Amino acid sequence: MLGDLRRSGAIQDFAMDVCPHCLIFPAIQIKELMTAADILKIWSICKSAELARESLYFTRAKEAADRGDQQEAREIALEAIQHVTMESVRLHLLLARIAVSFKDKDLLRDARAFLEFLHAKQGMRELLSIEQSGTG
Repeated sequence: MLGDLRRSGAIQDFAMDVCPHCLIFPAIQIKELMTAADILKIWSICKSAELARESLYFTRAKEAADRGDQQEAREIALEAIQHVTMESVRLHLLLARIAVSFKDKDLLRDARAFLEFLHAKQGMRELLSIEQSGTG
């Protein structure tokens, strides 16, 4: 399909998992003989970079939370969800803990909604435990 699009002149480049908030992103030039294996390789590189960024943001947010700076932890976690991935169960759980400590019902509701959307059964159990304990 990409070869057909390139030959038609419709597109010459493509990008994977572009952040809707960022203006800069890598574009990959479509080559004439690009195969499904090539696309999977490109996707795996992009996905591994996403996972590395998520880990970096999570670590920074967790460190802020551990030193008692819940506001900074919240901002870092929300930035990661906005710019890196919405699929991180651990970021949503961290936000749930922060929401409980701030008594922020809206943030807690959002964290719950994302965990449900992600079908994160273990995450939902941890969320229930966080809510029951009443401590972030």
